[in-house]
Amino acid sequence: MIRQIVVSVDNEIGVVAELTQTLADAGVNIETMSVDGLGDRGVVFMTTDSYEVATAALREADFELVTHDALVLRLEDKPGALAQVAARLKDAHISIQSLHVLNSDGDYVRIAVTVDDREKADALLAAGELG
Repeated sequence: MIRQIVVSVDNEIGVVAELTQTLADAGVNIETMSVDGLGDRGVVFMTTDSYEVATAALREADFELVTHDALVLRLEDKPGALAQVAARLKDAHISIQSLHVLNSDGDYVRIAVTVDDREKADALLAAGELG
């Protein structure tokens, strides 16, 4: 499990610079980050080396954020591996809320997934049915 920080931002010049500088000034290292814009709004997904310091610094700087505990799955890096996990979640009536590729080493890929029913997903994971 990882703690994912999701920041809602205005889609405008300099917002990523401001956000990353806020974290740098607080001594926080960004471990993963993706930024997407849609119209006049944007969303930033990230993990950091210091969740508590990062969220406090971002809130102090008036950034609008929410946090999620994400499952981290290690999948074979091959066609269909992610489709298989998505189908298992679907069959268990678990909705994927967000999904991000964290890294790949060529043989395996690590993904972070947030879902609407964490208990059910944890049970699937414990039973070896996910990743």
